[in-house]
This record gives sequence, C-alpha cells and structure tokens, in this order.
Amino acid sequence: MEKFSKIQNKKESSEDTKGKVTYETNFWKSISYNSWEFIDENDSVCIIPIFVKENKIFLRMEVIPPFEYKDGQEFHLTCISGTIEEGEKPENCVIRELREEAGLLLRDSVKIEIFDTFYKSKGHTSRFHLCILPLSLYDYDEVIASGDGSETEALSKTVSVDIKNIDRLSPSDVITRLMILEVKKYMNIQ
Repeated sequence: MEKFSKIQNKKESSEDTKGKVTYETNFWKSISYNSWEFIDENDSVCIIPIFVKENKIFLRMEVIPPFEYKDGQEFHLTCISGTIEEGEKPENCVIRELREEAGLLLRDSVKIEIFDTFYKSKGHTSRFHLCILPLSLYDYDEVIASGDGSETEALSKTVSVDIKNIDRLSPSDVITRLMILEVKKYMNIQ
C-alpha cells in the first residue's frame, strides 16, 4: 500500500472526458464534475480463499499506514486485495494478488467468480469486486509470495485461520467484515 506515498507534484488542471482534473498523482485523480469533487482511481479486488476440506481461510495481517496513522496499530486484519491494473480483468487480478500476497499459484482449471461489485463510497469512482474462492488441494500450487515490491507489503503476511475461530476475528475494515460474513454464509455457519 505504498501507493499514497508516491504522490507527484500537483499538475496543472486539465479537462478529463467527463470533468475537470484538479489534482493528479501516479495512482488517482481528483475530479471536479457536476458540482462534486471526488477521487477517480482504479477498481480493486477483495478475495478470501476457502480451503474447504481443511476448514481454513486465508486473511492478511497488513501494515496499512492510513490505519496506523489513525489508531496507532501496526498490523491490521484484512482480506487479500489489490488494485486492478489498466486493462486487467478482475479475475486476472484475483490470480495475480493470490500469487503476490498468499503464494497461491492457481491452476488453469480454477473458475473464478466475482459474486458482487460495488462502489467504495460516494467520494470515489472505484469499485470493489468481491470473490470468495473455494479451493481444493488440486486447485493450486504453493509458491513464494512475491509481493508488489513495496516496503509495507514486505512487512505484511498472509495467515491461515481455522473456520471454527471465524467469530473471534476482528477485521480492520468494513470490506473484510463483509467478506467474512459471506464466508460464513457459504460455509453455512450460524
């Protein structure tokens, strides 16, 4: 999550196809449109792999500077997630993020389904593409998680959680909480 630390100098205002770009970085733009000012950035995927026979899920213990700034905690419990790159399909981003963050190299036979997509907030154009991914031992190979090259990702780690402990989890963000509820529905946990 180094993306917000790489802010460029403010660029001159320019016209976007739909509005006026008032500020721009390498990763997002501030747009003025129809009397609103909002952030335009790429969509993201959010994934929780479920290892069905083992009754486990993978989550992340991540270093997230904006969260640490607010609450002082270094690590936060989140789902596996990442930004969809220009021209990349959400399903391909799921494959990439699982390899980078969890060390899971999915086999070609795995069918990835995005079960829901919604906007982050009224102040963003970006959307979350949600994926609960049931896996068997034959669906993936384990590789070394390569990360995205950022310092914070190098400090973060993927953790295995037994399903019987799912109600003890304290997710750090609303998306992870929603994803855990979806896992409980999928696994028929009351």
